[in-house]
Amino acid sequence: MNCADNSDFSLEDVAQSDPGLAEGLASFLLSCDVLGIDYVGTFDRELVRSDVPTLVLSGEFDPVTPPVWGNLIASELPNSFAYTFPTGHGVIASECPQAIALDFLGNPNTEPDTSCLGDMSVEFLDVLELSEGG
Repeated sequence: MNCADNSDFSLEDVAQSDPGLAEGLASFLLSCDVLGIDYVGTFDRELVRSDVPTLVLSGEFDPVTPPVWGNLIASELPNSFAYTFPTGHGVIASECPQAIALDFLGNPNTEPDTSCLGDMSVEFLDVLELSEGG
């Protein structure tokens, strides 16, 4: 949830500028309310430093949270394991990242088995071939 740092607006504000967007944001803002998370306003955006075991998963083609951010965060977490997958946003939806996450959760102080990473690849689609029904 991005309640604390990304919800410095009200549903009424959004509804005035874009009623369609307001409908989608209603559940987001309700979730923040239910969880009791308030917007904190401006705050210091220093990197978190912690020795808590942390798994950082990034998608190579993720425009929302690019791998450089994951690597930056991991650089301040001495007990972190950071991996970049040939995917986009929502890395955890793929089998390999799920397997790595489960392995990490089973023993967060040991580097997880990442052997499945070698089996992942990017498959580019030929748009012309697709348009011809192939």
